[in-house]
Amino acid sequence: MPDATLADRVDAIARGRLLVRQTEACAALGIGRQTLLDEIEAGRLRYVLVGTRRRFKPADLVAYIERQGRGCDGTEASPPPGQGRRIENKRTVCDRT
Repeated sequence: MPDATLADRVDAIARGRLLVRQTEACAALGIGRQTLLDEIEAGRLRYVLVGTRRRFKPADLVAYIERQGRGCDGTEASPPPGQGRRIENKRTVCDRT
């Protein structure tokens, strides 16, 4: 799907279902299981518990990717309020908040 939007690609994986399995979420995001679990643990990726199993809303996968986006000019997307990151280079040190 060369011209498909991110939402279209995630919806294609969901095949019309409201929730996708962990393996499908990994495939949609292009990440491994451990990275998925790390992102969940860090609170960056939402999920729904169905019994004891994690399921993911396609819209949450899209929102996760959009939050992780970086600008074309190499700048990062703004971190959430209160979660600034310390940036250092040879000449300056600044805290982003």
